[in-house]
Amino acid sequence: MAPTCATLSTKLLPGLDWRPLTFEDPLPSNWVCQVCGLVCKKTAVLHCSHTLCNVCFEASVALGGVCPVDREVFHPDDVGKVRLRPGQLLKLRVSCWNAAHGCSFVGPVFELLGHFEKECGHHNVSCPRCNQDVPRRNLVQHRVSGCDPTGSAKAAPPDVTYLGGQLPEALDKAIAEIKQSIAELKESYNELQASVNTVSDHVIRGRSEAKQVIYEAIARHFTRLQATHTYGNCPGRPLLNEKESKDGDAYLCPEAQVQLQGDSVSRLNPEGRKIYDRSFLIRLQAAPMSLKKPLGVPKLNIIKGKAMLHKLPEVERPRYLQEDLHQMGGPSGHTYWEHTLKSIVWWI
Repeated sequence: MAPTCATLSTKLLPGLDWRPLTFEDPLPSNWVCQVCGLVCKKTAVLHCSHTLCNVCFEASVALGGVCPVDREVFHPDDVGKVRLRPGQLLKLRVSCWNAAHGCSFVGPVFELLGHFEKECGHHNVSCPRCNQDVPRRNLVQHRVSGCDPTGSAKAAPPDVTYLGGQLPEALDKAIAEIKQSIAELKESYNELQASVNTVSDHVIRGRSEAKQVIYEAIARHFTRLQATHTYGNCPGRPLLNEKESKDGDAYLCPEAQVQLQGDSVSRLNPEGRKIYDRSFLIRLQAAPMSLKKPLGVPKLNIIKGKAMLHKLPEVERPRYLQEDLHQMGGPSGHTYWEHTLKSIVWWI
């Protein structure tokens, strides 16, 4: 009966694992993994009769329970388990590792390591001069009689082919393929850059158009507000927020509000401005200026200039008004009159 070669991975016999063994008798099929060829302590027998070691079995389960030999699907719970006992392994008979060199040892597996390390005389060594494998006990005779240093070079394997002139041709072909790939990448880059530029132009144009639409909407909104905002003799309406004079100056009157009766316009001056008589200005000076209860006023046209201010009489205001104005931080007397006229919007 032909011997069976296998490798142990049992951790039962120190020094024998991961070394190929030649068994005198064939091993049971459920001891040897049919994927890696190892003899392990535990094996799994699938329903398709194939045997797997624990490592190969776990890998097959992780892939969905597929047998790596015939690709049949199995369920992990339907697998038979085989456990190798140490007594069964120790009874097996094996040959010496130097059997090919003339050793005739055949014995129990647990005696193999001791025989090989201490008793076997068929170990081979490499000749330092010619690099040939020679039995150690014949090395001296080999060196004296037949060692040939010139014949130590080993012939090249028959399957090795020297490329010679094929190498430059292969290099040229590879260079051409690389250049072609670079040209294609450059063309793709140019197309991508053009697309990016187009998108950027669209974004800039869209942003400009959006700005214009917003500006126009705001302008229309303010135009409607100005059209609906009327100024008249309405009680409680502020005098005016902002107006422009003929020379382009703007005057603000955020607080000053008065209540006047009638229009005391007498005539136009040579410059086309309305002139108010002295009695109207005196009444205007004497009118109380309230910052708490704003009142509406009619449209006023007052001559702009400091000369008119100097000609206005000094009107004595009641003491209680002066005290109230002083508490609010406002001026009194002639200074109060100048402050009042300057805070009114000038309608030119």
